[in-house]
Amino acid sequence: MAAEGKKIVWKFDKDTQTISIDENNSSQFELEKQFTFKLTRYKDNDSKKELLHIQCKLDGEPNGSKEVAISNIERPLREFADYGAAFSGLIYADLQKTIELSYLKLEKEEYISEDDEKMVTVCKMLGEIISTYDLKDGMYHIPVEQFDQLLDEDNHHKSEIKAIKQWLKGHDYTMTSGDRLSYLVRLKDKPIRAISIKKEKIEPHMPNKPEPVIAGANA
Repeated sequence: MAAEGKKIVWKFDKDTQTISIDENNSSQFELEKQFTFKLTRYKDNDSKKELLHIQCKLDGEPNGSKEVAISNIERPLREFADYGAAFSGLIYADLQKTIELSYLKLEKEEYISEDDEKMVTVCKMLGEIISTYDLKDGMYHIPVEQFDQLLDEDNHHKSEIKAIKQWLKGHDYTMTSGDRLSYLVRLKDKPIRAISIKKEKIEPHMPNKPEPVIAGANA
């Protein structure tokens, strides 16, 4: 049962695709306001199925994530309680309703699965050229414009390039700045937005290295 006088209203920001507390219409929300939920809607172009990625943040910092089907959201959503979002059942029900009402407003992103063989090809291509880029703080830094051009020349369309960046981030290949897929680094006394690839992750894909294994992919 909600505490007397407590009222929680969630709001969806279409620009950031994030759900947070509507402080103007809520009361006694000290716990809940610490948490936000960023939504990303993916579509698998092969199966045509859609997935919803929900990233929980606590005071602006990543705090767990779930990948769910919109038809089966209730249980995974409530498992954010294991990450400290110990809301009441009623508050979770209202959060679920807000997510469901916001779903069709979300932009669709292309989905690259865990075992997508195209990532074997992409990582091999990056491994072959990565040594030509600046190595600093244990990362190779490819300016964003050059990274996009490399993939465009490798016949990847715009939405697929973004999906590749998301895959690299999700699999800990890259260092990023907050929610962004790029990293702000100073090179030659200039701040540059780069795709910053970790040396230890890309090394196995470089020439004369043992053949790397990506989970689930067929050799």
